[in-house]
Amino acid sequence: MKLESYRKQQELTANMLPRLRPQRARRKLVVLHLVVTGIAAASAFLVLVAPAFSLVFAALMLVLASTWTMIRITIDSEDQAPVSALDEYQFERLERHRSFSAKLLSFSGSAFAFYLIARTLFGTGMPHAETLIVGWLLLLATLIFGSYPALALAWEKPDEE
Repeated sequence: MKLESYRKQQELTANMLPRLRPQRARRKLVVLHLVVTGIAAASAFLVLVAPAFSLVFAALMLVLASTWTMIRITIDSEDQAPVSALDEYQFERLERHRSFSAKLLSFSGSAFAFYLIARTLFGTGMPHAETLIVGWLLLLATLIFGSYPALALAWEKPDEE
């Protein structure tokens, strides 16, 4: 059943975003995604200066959702493909990226957890803005590391001939 729904999704998106499908355009889209991620991280810290940066962060999350969706369309959602839809090379490449993504997610989640525990045990309590920043950065880390397989595939997938 998963293969059938994957094929249906491919059919729906096969003709979408034709100008973004060449490797060069996909790479620009990946760079845009990473730049917006960096700006979102900076805006999370800028909440300490001006609370209005909360709105900037929220808007950037919408931009990230859009670029990630476009990236997934341009790679035909290969990052979520069932094993039966992949050849041996595609499977090995996808598994390598998924494994690296899992390591990044595990590390970042552990680092944030350690920070929160240490800050609670040895600090004087976390101010509201600091709690917000940590939450946003954890959300951002989860989004970027979770999307790593799609970003890597978009970057390295050759043009179709």
